[in-house]
Parts: sequence; structure tokens; C-alpha cells
Amino acid sequence: MKQVVIARQFKKYFTGSLDSPINSYPPFPGNESNYLRTTIAIINGSTSISPAGYFELNEDDDPPTIKLAEPETINENFPKAASELKEPDSWVHHEIELNSIGRCTALPEQTDENGDVIEPDESIEVTPPLKGIESEQWAFRLSPGGSGEHSNSLVIARSLLFPGAYSIAAGKRFVNIYVGSGMIYNSKTYTPPLPAPLQKEWSPAEGEELIEMDDIRIDPTPPKPEGEEEE
Repeated sequence: MKQVVIARQFKKYFTGSLDSPINSYPPFPGNESNYLRTTIAIINGSTSISPAGYFELNEDDDPPTIKLAEPETINENFPKAASELKEPDSWVHHEIELNSIGRCTALPEQTDENGDVIEPDESIEVTPPLKGIESEQWAFRLSPGGSGEHSNSLVIARSLLFPGAYSIAAGKRFVNIYVGSGMIYNSKTYTPPLPAPLQKEWSPAEGEELIEMDDIRIDPTPPKPEGEEEE
């Protein structure tokens, strides 16, 4: 979780050497192999989408998990016309997006010494499975399109959040692909976060008085070895 939270706060290109250290602020806990795995998890959760109907919830698990739909269900839902697939409402995430603390499931309940549940200071939302995509994060086009558009055209969804991420659907099939640098898109110039403010020096509270201790003075002369007479 910590690696995901910190990786979202800086931008760094990969060197290709998995053993390379990650020099960043905030400091990343791990080397480039850990940073690569973290980046893959973030991109995978954000860009793994598919036309609604390919996957369904497995209610037997707690919490419910995502599984491939039964062949009969897929045959009933597909193929879909290109005019339907080019609408954002027809797509869902089949991988759960990581939330603000880097988890895809809720935190386990914490209890105190008496067994009472400790309520967290801030409520942390958990992304629901098979969540619909956000239309402002994706762009759609058909191939062929324009005058050559027909019901069997390929539908290409391009991520505006992670350049290089695409999802392509046609008939009963779809595929996800990502070819990019691992950087999230930002219309503004990247500015590293400022260091934490310096702590204030301690000062006595109102009504308290600062009392200094007397200096402890010790004779620095080393003791004489036993048996040696003093001069």
C-alpha cells in the first residue's frame, strides 16, 4: 500500500535496470523492480476495461470477486453493434482500481483492548467491482469510421489518463494493450511536493518556567593504576 501511495506523488522514467535505486521525493521504499510492479498495478486497475457483459460478480466469495461470465451469458450479450460499443456506458472496469491508500478491498476492522471496533479518522472509499468507466477519461473511435462505418467496425477506446493504453472490441472479442512510459497524463507542469514544514523549537507553556540544571562537573583526571603511588 505504501509503495502505491508514494509512487503516485512523483514522476520518474524507468532506466531498464531493475536493481537501480529510486531517487525520489517522497522517498520510495524499494528499487526499480518494486517501482515497476507498483506502476503496473496502478495502470492495470485504471485501464483494464471491457464491454459490459463479459464479466460478472461471483457472489459466493466474500467480498464478491470478478469472474468471466458463463458462455451462455456471453452468447446472449454479444455480438454488440459498433454504435452501442462506442458509448462509454457500455464499458466497465474488469480489474478493481486501487483506492487512495493503494487497496482494492476495504481495510480489516481494527479493535481495541476491549474488542470494540475502532472507527477510522477518515472514511476511505473502496472502488466497487465492475465499475463503469468515466467518460472524461476515455476517447472512442471506430475503424473503419466515417463513410466506411458499419455495425462490424472495430471500436477503439483510448485512455486519456494513461497515454498508450487502448481497449479494442469487435464482435465477441476484446483486447487491452498498453505501450507507454508509465507516466500519468497531467495538463500542468509537474512540480515536486514541498518538504514537510520544520518543527518549532520547544518553548514552555503558559504558566511554566524553564529551569536549567546545574552543570555537573567531573574531574577529568584519570584515576591512578592500583599500586602506583601518588606524587
